[in-house]
Amino acid sequence: ATTFTRYDNVSRRHATVSLDPTGQPRVRDEGSTNGTYVNGERIPPGVEVPLREGDSLRLAADVTGTVYLS
Repeated sequence: ATTFTRYDNVSRRHATVSLDPTGQPRVRDEGSTNGTYVNGERIPPGVEVPLREGDSLRLAADVTGTVYLS
């Protein structure tokens, strides 16, 4: 959370990235005000969405990254 403190539109508990039992990474929006996006699509709060190599993950309007799996 401290990584994103300079962004006013990213919540303190914005989203959670985790691994499911098979090791597949997933992201879940934690009810953020400004949304969590995978490949430009806003994900509904509380719904886990799988992440794949090369996916774009965005928190609100300012924080964007690419998913790399190794």
